[in-house]
Amino acid sequence: MTAFEYSIIIACLLLAVFLVFKEISRSNKAYLVWRIVASVLAAVSLIFLAIPVHYNATKNIDGNEAVLLTHGYIKDSVDFFLKQNKNAVVYTKDQYEQQADAISKLHVFGYGLSEDEWQTMPASNIVFHPSVIDNGITAIDYNKQVNSGDQLIIQGRYNNAAGKPVKLTLSSFGAAFDSVIIGQNQSQTFELKTIPKFIGRAVYEIVATNNKDTLEHEQLPFEVISPRPLKVLLLAAYPDFENKFLQNWLSENNYVAAARTTISKSKYNYSFLDTAQFSLAQITPRILQQFDVLIADGAALSSLSRQELFNINNQVNDKGLGLIIKTDSTEKPALFYRNNCSVVSSSNHNKQTLLMQLTGNDTISSLPVENAAFIKINDGARALITDAKRNILACRSVFGNGNIVFSAFKNSYYWMLSGDKKSYQLLWSSLIANAARKQSVSRQWHISPAFPAVDKPAALTVETVRQQSLQASINNTFVAFAAQPYLPFEWKGMYWPKTKGWQAVVSGGDTSWFYVFDKSAWKNITALQNMEDTYTYAALSKASSHKEVLNGQLNKKIIPAFYFFVVFMCCCILLWIEKKLS
Repeated sequence: MTAFEYSIIIACLLLAVFLVFKEISRSNKAYLVWRIVASVLAAVSLIFLAIPVHYNATKNIDGNEAVLLTHGYIKDSVDFFLKQNKNAVVYTKDQYEQQADAISKLHVFGYGLSEDEWQTMPASNIVFHPSVIDNGITAIDYNKQVNSGDQLIIQGRYNNAAGKPVKLTLSSFGAAFDSVIIGQNQSQTFELKTIPKFIGRAVYEIVATNNKDTLEHEQLPFEVISPRPLKVLLLAAYPDFENKFLQNWLSENNYVAAARTTISKSKYNYSFLDTAQFSLAQITPRILQQFDVLIADGAALSSLSRQELFNINNQVNDKGLGLIIKTDSTEKPALFYRNNCSVVSSSNHNKQTLLMQLTGNDTISSLPVENAAFIKINDGARALITDAKRNILACRSVFGNGNIVFSAFKNSYYWMLSGDKKSYQLLWSSLIANAARKQSVSRQWHISPAFPAVDKPAALTVETVRQQSLQASINNTFVAFAAQPYLPFEWKGMYWPKTKGWQAVVSGGDTSWFYVFDKSAWKNITALQNMEDTYTYAALSKASSHKEVLNGQLNKKIIPAFYFFVVFMCCCILLWIEKKLS
């Protein structure tokens, strides 16, 4: 309110006080209360004559309901609803986008719409009637980039509402790599695995069949890369088969390795695999910086000088060097343990066979040992490998910027002697991968949704260490990227794919790839995502302001001054008549 309006209000209130005082002062007390009421109403009417009065009026649209049909709607459900709500108007997505009439409730049938599609729709009070997904893959995840020699692992869930089992097969060019059976009337998780035998990009297929009928046929694009060979330094307190077989395995699997084995006091044997020879007499920072992983047994670490232990500590803690400690000795360098773990001897000192399920192995791996030792972990450590009795044989602990892996395996070479090369491969590749120094990546790309489709928007996000503006093109088409306000290392852009297949993202000389699917691909995954987006949008629409949605629209209206003029005149006439009659 303005100062002028306040002045009018104060003046009229003073006038009301004056008129009430005059009425009370009169000797004639007849109709005193009615005279006071008329005087006050006359003064108040003057206020509303000078100052317009507003009020919010609701334009009632109750009963103005509509039905939105989306992909997957069930006709019988819609027909039943329309019988109960005969005045409801039925729209498709395109029709509803064009209509501008206010809707009290929008009943959505089917799987709903995606988040981007809801952004273009008129706001309404949404009631979602989702359809049920009876059959098909309802969840899927797999490693879209695989290191050469590693497994491609596909995990997901299949909903089989049919009365017959369904077979899921992972294949490519007619060759089947793995398969699994989904029981009848079951919603079951599954896992398919294979080791690709190539370098580059490929598209595998996952096919669901029921006898000879194909129920679902989806594509799985991925890329096999050849990573930079890891560099491993081995320190052994004495020669043994465990270190000999480990060195041979590192050489066969393209690791760059150097080894120092103690023969006697201050005398060492050196081995260099795929690297030039250099002095390993002293473990200096310059030497450690050349390697990604240091593998040493407890006795070898305990025999190092204080300065050498300090150098290793700094490289692990500050530079991220990975350290694998083979806890094959009661001696332990406390500098690296920090009470995260300790070695516990088995109560059974006789020869025994340990049964363990190694990650990526379909079968139980057995390992005969004598005087077995296990690892006891405390807070800050995580078990990596256990046996069937949940005894821990390997664990990992974060140490500053690096990782320390503790291993209680004394004779893993038994697997190589017995021909079980797979178990040996899985063990040491897992231990090294969990410990290795993290390789720096200049740019990391992400795309949403997980399965981008033709003619649908795809959100590209890139994390980069560079602070300069990002420029990128996809299939020779420039894509604009914007930096995020509070995350200067993150850039986002939108791209509308026009063709299916592999798409090349070129930025600053680097090329990354992502795959675009047909609109009909992964229909169940898309349907579930649309249902989630629709539920979210429905909740937001109900929580929004009642002034904009929910049963009507609020309009600001002015009460006509004529009404207050009539009240003022009636009060004045009544006071004049009463005065004349008295």
